[in-house]
Amino acid sequence: MMRSIRQILWLASLGLLALPLAARAGAETGFYAGGSIGQSTIEADVDVGSFDDDDTAWKLFGGWNFGWLPFLDVGIEGSYRDFGEPSDGFLGQNLSIEAPSWDLFGYAGLKFGPFGVFGKLGNSWWDADAKLKSDLGNVSDNDSGNDPAWGVGARFQVWSLQFRAEYEEFDIGDTDDVSMWSLGAAWTF
Repeated sequence: MMRSIRQILWLASLGLLALPLAARAGAETGFYAGGSIGQSTIEADVDVGSFDDDDTAWKLFGGWNFGWLPFLDVGIEGSYRDFGEPSDGFLGQNLSIEAPSWDLFGYAGLKFGPFGVFGKLGNSWWDADAKLKSDLGNVSDNDSGNDPAWGVGARFQVWSLQFRAEYEEFDIGDTDDVSMWSLGAAWTF
């Protein structure tokens, strides 16, 4: 009986010693910067048909995590992203779209030790170049604007290094879907 009480006390002591390490594993606050790579999707109805293609995309991001509560992430994040150059061919023509953007998000997340989930809501300022190549000649067009954007993700953080997986959606007018899946890493300074 006395031996099992000692074992319980010993295990409880180890658990108490591990608490500061677990709390520290996801408690980085302040300025952070990082990058992600993934896949973008652009779907739209255009004058010559429908456009639907994916391409490799990347982004650079930075932000500030305020860290007001031990279990809650609240902050702001800005990013520059390149959706790649998705292209779709139909009727002997090839349409490609380049659409880099600057984004600004507010985000909130829950931390469970080194793991966490987050959501973000903001705005995207984009500049799209469309190029139509065909046997009859080439045509290009440019459009720009700003539209709402949102995202969700999960992260794993150990001290200052964070790994994240994200899905982001951009509500750009005259498109059916502009989105990006990505994996990335960030460092808190």
